[in-house]
Amino acid sequence: MRARVYDKSENTFYVSEIYGIVNSGGDKYIVGRQKSGTRQFCLVDYLDFSSSQAPHPVQVECIDRNDLNGGSEWLCKTKEELEEFNQILEQQFSLPRILRYSGYRFIWEDRETLIQLLLNKTVRDDTGMAAGIQTKLTGWNYIESEPDIDMLMEVFAGFHDSVIKEIHYLSGDYVDGEGMHLTFSCDKKIQFLFDSDWSDSIEVVFEAVRLMQLVPPAENYLADLYDASVFVKNHEVYFYDSNLAEIPETYSGTWVKALGMRWRSLK
Repeated sequence: MRARVYDKSENTFYVSEIYGIVNSGGDKYIVGRQKSGTRQFCLVDYLDFSSSQAPHPVQVECIDRNDLNGGSEWLCKTKEELEEFNQILEQQFSLPRILRYSGYRFIWEDRETLIQLLLNKTVRDDTGMAAGIQTKLTGWNYIESEPDIDMLMEVFAGFHDSVIKEIHYLSGDYVDGEGMHLTFSCDKKIQFLFDSDWSDSIEVVFEAVRLMQLVPPAENYLADLYDASVFVKNHEVYFYDSNLAEIPETYSGTWVKALGMRWRSLK
């Protein structure tokens, strides 16, 4: 599971795997960050409770929820299983009780690091375990930087003489005999299939979609794309169905804004 994290002190965003979620009256996410040449674990409140806005701004936005090894290393601790640890937190460190813990086993089993994280919000990552965790899907190319965009444009000829063959919106929501089941924003995906005269077809998936505007062609126009644009800003991805120099303030064509974008060739 990956997320876009907001650092309020520096007014910047960064992307991290999620290593754990601690609830002690509100969810706090354990994330990782490279800072001043040192790898750190950070404990980040899901909501910015210091803000006067209503509702409180979100500081951790999940991009996806891909499992690693089927999720076998991800633990969920019950209230009874947390009792012994909570006594240590209360009696020795005057910390609030944890109501729920879910996260990787190596975080839970390193009690000293976890306690220091609860106390100080940041701690050096001396475990070395986080470096081996990668929940991106194999076989996909992820758009996260300018070189990633350049590779996509080179492989797919800048979307020249291409068409949108299909679009699928995957919400993750459904209703069955037990009622309505609603999923989180990171479960919302849009799948595009593009065909082209210049290259193999590609599949593009936008993850944690924030907005999509679909504009079919007018009566006297055809639906082929002459070119397209992709931008990454503050770890958000923007796709437009024409060649643009920068992200526009308004756009009348088809465009997508999402927290993640991945693609692969279809042969």
